Amino acid sequence: MRKNLFFSLFATMVLLLTTACQKENDLLGNGEATISFEISTPQMATRAFSDGTTAKELWYAVYHEEQGVMKQVREEKSAKLTNKKARVEVQLATGKSYYVLFWAQAPGAPFNLHYNDLTMEVIYNDATKCNDENYDAFYWFNEVEVNGAATVGVNLTRPFAQLNIGTNDLDKLDGVKADMTSVSVQGVYNTLNLVT
Repeated sequence: MRKNLFFSLFATMVLLLTTACQKENDLLGNGEATISFEISTPQMATRAFSDGTTAKELWYAVYHEEQGVMKQVREEKSAKLTNKKARVEVQLATGKSYYVLFWAQAPGAPFNLHYNDLTMEVIYNDATKCNDENYDAFYWFNEVEVNGAATVGVNLTRPFAQLNIGTNDLDKLDGVKADMTSVSVQGVYNTLNLVT
């Protein structure tokens, strides 16, 4: 009787371990391939500021979708943007599909990036200048299918709106110089969902 109970428990343990390994293999695939991401921020020749050159910190993470929920499968890592360009190589399982997030910002920027729920929070406490370069940021979130080694072009885009103030009567100022201007905007969101 004890012998049968022992064999029963042993068989159950083997079955559970096989199932756990199978789930892990489903996520990892049958081998890994190097995916090279060629990253760049937009080229802008007409703007005197916020041209993207201050966004030198690059953060990235890899996700796998399970039943509509994004699960992080590679921890967030950092890289550096030089002249608004970077190259990042990530090992991913072949035959699988992943979602990849890239986020670029100025060092010490007022953002809190939450990798677990793919949201980003803006901290407006010190937003006193309308042309503060620390608020310049870029991101990319997209699905990548892995069928072997490949290069993926990534064009980061700005997640924020920009407010431009202009005038058509500049010639009427007659030497008047404005030392300070201010704009008050109400109802501004402080959280961005990077998936939707």
